[in-house]
Amino acid sequence: MDRRLKAGDAVAHRRDRPAPVALAEGVEGWGWRWSQEHGELIDRRELARRWYEEEYVPVVTLLRDAGLLEGAATETDAYMNAAAERYKRQRGL
Repeated sequence: MDRRLKAGDAVAHRRDRPAPVALAEGVEGWGWRWSQEHGELIDRRELARRWYEEEYVPVVTLLRDAGLLEGAATETDAYMNAAAERYKRQRGL
């Protein structure tokens, strides 16, 4: 049996994780990509600050301005839905 995950399986697997775990993994991934892009490592406190200011706040602001926060339990739920959709689109799923 082939046990390798396909990209779509990975998305479904992420959705099955508890929200705090999925959020933490997303922040960690964002920090890794930031470090790769900027060629430097940052500590967790700086990573959290940058993610919040450079990723979370702008996305939530965009969702709010577009009227897309309605129906989500929290701003973070709306952010997670948007992040999951972006992930799928970037991978052509």
